[in-house]
Amino acid sequence: MEGNYVPNDINTEKAILGLVILHNDLANKLIERITSNDFYDLSNETIFRAIKNLNIENKPIDLTTLKDKLESMGSLDEVGGEEYIATLVGGNYYKSNFDAYIDIVKEKSMLRSLLTVGDELINKVKSTSSTSEELIGQFSEKLFNLSNYSDKEGLTILNLMVEDTLGHIFEMSQNQGDLTGVTTG
Repeated sequence: MEGNYVPNDINTEKAILGLVILHNDLANKLIERITSNDFYDLSNETIFRAIKNLNIENKPIDLTTLKDKLESMGSLDEVGGEEYIATLVGGNYYKSNFDAYIDIVKEKSMLRSLLTVGDELINKVKSTSSTSEELIGQFSEKLFNLSNYSDKEGLTILNLMVEDTLGHIFEMSQNQGDLTGVTTG
């Protein structure tokens, strides 16, 4: 990308990761709305992938399990070690603002994507014999695809959930005559 400024907010990236470490109930929301490509900082992207893996494996997410997962991925030193991970939970972040933090990270990611498309257009104009009409058509499609951005990474979790749910249903069906719910009244 040309120019000096690349849209990012590394502190907000750290905030959403830190909040998930402190409040595991936010993990699904994070994974539904954010992809690894939304992170500007490579350390934060790697930590997100580790958090996502822990969540898929239905393991708790805390400093110890995250450190262990990053070690097993061979990425602990790459992200800055235990010291960097500890900084994720040290900020003044508020659980009630989690959605707003996600929106900020998504917006910065979208702006970076727009810069990439803009740079591609500039380079294409300089190096092609295509007509302006052809270029407009090509880049209109790219912009349209950006505007219809959808997160496909979350679908793998649904796949695992269906497998677990079917296993649970099968197990319950084997309990002939046993109560499967809570008795009342």
